[in-house]
Amino acid sequence: MGHVSSEVVSIITLVAVATISASTYLVIYNNKLYGCLSGFLPFLRSKRFFTDSLHMADDKNYFVVCLGFGNTGKRIFCDGKISERDVLVVDFDPRALKEASKLKFHTLYGDVSDLETIDFILKVKPKAVISTVMGVDSNIVLAKKMLQKNKGVKLIVLAHDVHDARKLCAEGIEFVLVPSIITADKVKTILQDIKAGRNFELNWLKNTQFDYKRGYYSK
Repeated sequence: MGHVSSEVVSIITLVAVATISASTYLVIYNNKLYGCLSGFLPFLRSKRFFTDSLHMADDKNYFVVCLGFGNTGKRIFCDGKISERDVLVVDFDPRALKEASKLKFHTLYGDVSDLETIDFILKVKPKAVISTVMGVDSNIVLAKKMLQKNKGVKLIVLAHDVHDARKLCAEGIEFVLVPSIITADKVKTILQDIKAGRNFELNWLKNTQFDYKRGYYSK
């Protein structure tokens, strides 16, 4: 409409293209850039929400850290076999953390792929870390940092499929579980029992009750 000259339009277009292109790489390589710059820019390492979100003393250590408190996390830890005091639940979903807190678990608001979150997890010196988050890139970031800093920790991660599992194993993760394969193996065992006239697995299913509120099976 003639309000802006062609020279200004050219400058705006050039700046827009440059910033859009730069921001794409900043998003893709954000963790690498953070690792390089955090030592020179101390304010990037501010504690932010970590201290306030913990329901524990700063020197508390945990047996296991659970990353992601969805149905899988509940199924693992809500049967009472592992004390809630020994488990730290990490999630970025406030609803999941609220539910975990009601169940007496210690909680931490954080993201698996956030290097600050991983640094804090290392401070509580867990014996095992279980990632129920099936993001390959996030789990690779987790593995590289954690296995480098604490080689004694047992890292267990879930993968969507065999292709993702291979990527995770290539990063040095010793324990990678594919739920679909485990489920298929369980069904094959049930079919083998039926074929052989046995009822071991079928009786186990009959004697197990599904908790619809929490989304997992319980005795």
